[in-house]
Amino acid sequence: MGANLSWINISKYKDLFLFRVHAAWLVFIPIISKILAVFHLNVFSIDTCPPHIWLVLYLAALAIFTARIIFEVRCPKIIKEHPSFATFASMQLSPLHIKKELCLDFPDSDVDREYLLRFKTGRSQFSPDNNDGELSAYFNYAIDALSETRALSRRACVLFYGVGMALISYYVLGNIVCQLRTL
Repeated sequence: MGANLSWINISKYKDLFLFRVHAAWLVFIPIISKILAVFHLNVFSIDTCPPHIWLVLYLAALAIFTARIIFEVRCPKIIKEHPSFATFASMQLSPLHIKKELCLDFPDSDVDREYLLRFKTGRSQFSPDNNDGELSAYFNYAIDALSETRALSRRACVLFYGVGMALISYYVLGNIVCQLRTL
């Protein structure tokens, strides 16, 4: 179950279109529903559709917005900025960048030991010929280790995304049922 809740898996889904438009929903849903109410325009049948359908969509946007805030604040920086080793390598960052990120979540002694095992002193750390494989392995080690950190935040993020998706599903199904009733 832990692998499904990793920061890496969450980062794969956070950029879905549905999750990217949540901020617009938070602004436009109250405005649109108020305009429709003021002009007595209703895109739904008043007799058959629940009046709280706009509230459901607003709460979905709020849940997704909360999940996104949790992700942006609590997800390790290296996972957010570098989804793969290729992006990390293209920025020509050193292993010290990875080490610094690991030190935020793990004891310094563990991080130092792993770093020294991979990058011995006296060798060029920045030579792509000598250390690209070692740097890739260290990057993957860091991503795997950091992906399982901050468990409560990961669970809260997944919970809020799940609530948002459930409410969106309810909204869509409610509209389908509403339209079928008016036929």
